[in-house]
Amino acid sequence: MNRLTVAALFTWFAACGPAPEDDEVLTDADAVSAELSSATIQRALHWFQANNGGTSFRKVNGASVPSEGRCELAVETSYGKLGKYATAHQNYLAHRAEAASNKSRGLVPPLGASVFYNTSADGHVAFSAGGGRIWSTSVNRRIGNASMWHFQNYLGWAWVGYGN
Repeated sequence: MNRLTVAALFTWFAACGPAPEDDEVLTDADAVSAELSSATIQRALHWFQANNGGTSFRKVNGASVPSEGRCELAVETSYGKLGKYATAHQNYLAHRAEAASNKSRGLVPPLGASVFYNTSADGHVAFSAGGGRIWSTSVNRRIGNASMWHFQNYLGWAWVGYGN
């Protein structure tokens, strides 16, 4: 390594802060509490369960929209938000580093995480049901539950923080 690389590494490590102590274990629950409350995640899960099999859904503002091709809108609506991202691809770009890191470490998306796919120019996002399952707007052209491998070109998952 050259001196510039070593200096950059020291700067990066200093910016990251101290490493956790041996008795300080960080868990997925810590990530959940930082981004979304358990109650918020449960409400979002209930929204998908209540809309299971539907070909349309009501947005936060009450307007009805077809579910096919409205994945980002559906996930936002499940969390009681509207207009955070125009497309799933924009959402993914905002969380790309976290999603790629979780994918490379082989972590299964926990309940409530946003799961990203490269399925089109607009991308695709699904709501993680945990245990390798997702809720999506495009399961046989309906809102439904499927394996996280139902869609091609899995990009990873991230805590998006729709609840904030």
